[in-house]
Amino acid sequence: VLGGSEQNSCYLDAIRLLEAAFREKPQKVCLVSAAQIYETSIVQGYYKVFGKVAKDITFTYYPSEKPADMRAFIHWNTLVLPINRGDCLGKVEIRSQDRPLAEAPIFATEKIRQPFWLRWQRFF
Repeated sequence: VLGGSEQNSCYLDAIRLLEAAFREKPQKVCLVSAAQIYETSIVQGYYKVFGKVAKDITFTYYPSEKPADMRAFIHWNTLVLPINRGDCLGKVEIRSQDRPLAEAPIFATEKIRQPFWLRWQRFF
């Protein structure tokens, strides 16, 4: 920018740089899809629990400002049977450089009943 031989050339370089920045179009990317199924297990791995987010998690950014190193983390709640369809199982969190960008709850996709033997075991 400041390497020009004439004083006006540094202004022209700065103008070109700013014009390029203003021509940038925002980019939208889907970080977590509502179609994605998440799975965990409970009761010593005997029952598999499936869940998904209610809607896509999207992120809009300008290419010159794209956050580096975006990662998704799943935080499960303490799950106890019975589980009804629509119960909150946990959350998906998107982070970039230890800064949260987005999060969404994970909801159960099916009902899981508490078996008789587990009710009996907890009774005694």
